[in-house]
Amino acid sequence: MKQSSMLNVPGEHANSIGSNVQVGCNDKCNRIVASGEMAGLVGSHDWSKTALGPIHSWSETLVVSTNLMLSCQFPSVIVWGPEMLQTYNDAYLPLMGGKHPLALGQRAQECWAEAWHIIGPQLEAVFQHGMPTHKENVLVPVIRHGVLQEVYWTYSYSPIYGSDGEVAGILIVCHDVNADVSALRDLHAREMLAAQVSRENEAKLKLATTAAELGIWVWYLQEDRGTWENDRMYDIFGRTRADGPLNHAQFVAQSLHPLEGASYLEKIENAIQTGEPFVFEGRFYPAGRLPGWVEFQGQLEYGSDGAPWRILGTARDITARKQAEIALQASEERLRLAQTAGKLATWEWDLNTNEFRWSGEVAKIYGLPAEELTHLDRLTSYLHPHDRDKAMEAVYRAARRGVEFKHEFRVIRPDGVVRWVAGRGTRVHLSNGKAARVVGINWDITEEKRVEDALLSERKRMEELFRQAPAFIAVVRGPRHVFEMVNLRYHQLVGNRDLIGKAAVEALPEIEEQSFLRLLTQVYESGEAHVEQAARISLLRNEGQPSEDRYVDYLYQPLREPDGSTSGVICLGVDVTERRLAEQALMQNEKLAAVGRLASSIAHEINNPLESVTNLLYLISGSDLLPPELKAYLDTAERELRRVSNIANQTLRFHKQAIQRPCSVRISLGTVFPFTKGAS
Repeated sequence: MKQSSMLNVPGEHANSIGSNVQVGCNDKCNRIVASGEMAGLVGSHDWSKTALGPIHSWSETLVVSTNLMLSCQFPSVIVWGPEMLQTYNDAYLPLMGGKHPLALGQRAQECWAEAWHIIGPQLEAVFQHGMPTHKENVLVPVIRHGVLQEVYWTYSYSPIYGSDGEVAGILIVCHDVNADVSALRDLHAREMLAAQVSRENEAKLKLATTAAELGIWVWYLQEDRGTWENDRMYDIFGRTRADGPLNHAQFVAQSLHPLEGASYLEKIENAIQTGEPFVFEGRFYPAGRLPGWVEFQGQLEYGSDGAPWRILGTARDITARKQAEIALQASEERLRLAQTAGKLATWEWDLNTNEFRWSGEVAKIYGLPAEELTHLDRLTSYLHPHDRDKAMEAVYRAARRGVEFKHEFRVIRPDGVVRWVAGRGTRVHLSNGKAARVVGINWDITEEKRVEDALLSERKRMEELFRQAPAFIAVVRGPRHVFEMVNLRYHQLVGNRDLIGKAAVEALPEIEEQSFLRLLTQVYESGEAHVEQAARISLLRNEGQPSEDRYVDYLYQPLREPDGSTSGVICLGVDVTERRLAEQALMQNEKLAAVGRLASSIAHEINNPLESVTNLLYLISGSDLLPPELKAYLDTAERELRRVSNIANQTLRFHKQAIQRPCSVRISLGTVFPFTKGAS
């Protein structure tokens, strides 16, 4: 840097300035002649503690430059010497932002440390090369009152040359241009916004006309010349740009439907004469297409002479809308016919006025004309007292919550006849989202209710027959065999357990290890019935008690749907436990009787020869010729024969007692009646 040469120039270095002033001048010599707050502070500052030294030692260049800076009305700063020590004027004070008064005599790098990476190189370049610098609207962030702020500056750095021709310091004239930059930004932003809005408006206009499928046209009255401003006009009339637009006379002659001519000419003449908007809907013939409907809207514009000049307007093909309107009219007519045929009454409840509007067959349903049912209170007076609250609650719920209204209720007509009525309705909203009305229909369901009541009565009768059937019946559905219907006998068979809605294995867990569950699955999957008689089933009929064996005759019949598929199994059977036990008792008695008969026969067969042998022994034992040893043998034989005789006699007595013992047999009347009836 050239600062080093400046330090060796006599008279320019701050500590060598004394050689150029009067000997004997001290620090009180008032060399600062400018006026103002900063002039006083600079003059009273203790400069002896800085590299500049006391004021009386300053060079004439520094003194003159300082007085010039202090007298300047623009914010100005002088940085001097290699330390770049700074002095500044009154106009600079508002820009300091809390750095004053510490900044007076402070090194610029210390004072503006936060911005030194920007201004430091620029200041050093001025010292080195002596080239002045001018910047406009430059962002130099600085700390003001402890907060780093973005500040835009316009400033200049001007070298101050010493008597030796070297740069001794720099004069800085600056200005805070935040307000100007903000104004420029706002102006630029407004210009950009205006341009953007203009582009957006043009885009929106184009989008709107495209979305609305509007053609734009201009008709110059005096010349009868038309211009078409966009492609949509050509699309509507089936023409190309090469064909060009139609003028007024051509349009009337070539495109307008003959039956629409009088109306069209009347309306356009009215627009020209009165200046009122031109609005027309009519049929026309687009080139190469079937006849359609077109809508014109336009506004007359006057020339500078006050005479009608031109009409600027739009055209839209409304063929689809007109076709929809015609279809709607036809639909409404069909609805009217349907209402008449189906005895339907449509209604609309205005939530703002609380009024009802009716159409259709309301008189046939309520026995009153629609004019007498326009208010809610009047309408509710004809509802059956038992149904009124619930019906109105359903209507109010539809109005408040937007849920669909579905209800059936009775009405009492003026002639006292009670009719059943069904109602359906829903809430309708305005474009702003607010509920506007509830619309719905009513129809007479009296006959349906009568049929329904008859069917219900018949169903109850069949259910009672099902419940009282002398056989047990159950219906299970699906592969898990879920109980759907169970009668009283079935409940009694399984111990009156809760079955409905439960799978068989859940409701009757004890059958899982028995064959019944497997057979149910077999019938459900195969679609083939299964029959079994006197099948033994173990059931837990009483809670906390061991299982009980019952005997049943049963049939598993597949339950078929209209399409032929199997949806479940019908279980039908009879509890034959008592009959089975009776049969077992009879069989046991039969066995005992057979054994008795056999024993009696054996006893008879033994007694006859036994009696003969006994008699012979008796005759032999009476002889005196027998030796004593032989007589003892005969006595022994006689005793054994008597024992055999006792056994035979006991067998005969057992047989007689067995055939005379009474036997109790319980016979089910249910098994007897069929035979007695058949016999009769």
